[in-house]
Amino acid sequence: MEYNKLTPAILLERENRFVAKVRVRGQTQLAHVPNTGRLEELMQPGTRVYLEPIQNKQRKTLWDLVLVRGPESLVAVDSRLSTSLFAEALDGERLTEFQGAKIEKKEITIGKSRLDFKLWSPEGPVYVEVKSVNLVQDGRALFPDAPTARGARHIDELIEVQNNGARGALFFSVQREDGNVFSPHYEMDPVFGRKVEEAYRAGVMVLAYSCEINIPQIILKKRLEVKLNKVGD
Repeated sequence: MEYNKLTPAILLERENRFVAKVRVRGQTQLAHVPNTGRLEELMQPGTRVYLEPIQNKQRKTLWDLVLVRGPESLVAVDSRLSTSLFAEALDGERLTEFQGAKIEKKEITIGKSRLDFKLWSPEGPVYVEVKSVNLVQDGRALFPDAPTARGARHIDELIEVQNNGARGALFFSVQREDGNVFSPHYEMDPVFGRKVEEAYRAGVMVLAYSCEINIPQIILKKRLEVKLNKVGD
């Protein structure tokens, strides 16, 4: 997919989870940060970022902060992007694990949670939850970068789906190019890590793909090996 009219800027500070102060076109302005993660290693003062202009007079911010120039790679920090990337890759038949599958419905309520997609496939329905990954350490993509009880609940619903005869898939969209493998971030959220392992044992597909980012285009490109063991084990 492509962003329209991206504008370079310099990050001055992240005021809170949702708002960053930036220097753009010689002026200090506020930008919305569409990501609730910590992003501590990325959102450093002086970092080059890329903004998308927003034409909405009811908003207090005129921009969305969507890309950050990391040390090794551009990073797409817009967490809303992950489902669009998945849908586009599926439609383009770039996800071989979902051969012949089509999106039947989005935002499916299962139990006490909502999963991102229900797919139709020749082998039967597939329920997919997509997670946006922004953190890479020493070539290893990690999720989450903050504890996520909600993420653990999503996995419980995928396990239930799998146990009831359909298929479940947990898909990690690594929105940068410098990840070589993927692992749950056990040190940040050990409960989530154990849930991913439980899902894998139950038969849920656990997949990770990294992105290719060439401004303004971003696409899911490369499948990453998934290692369900703690870093250093």
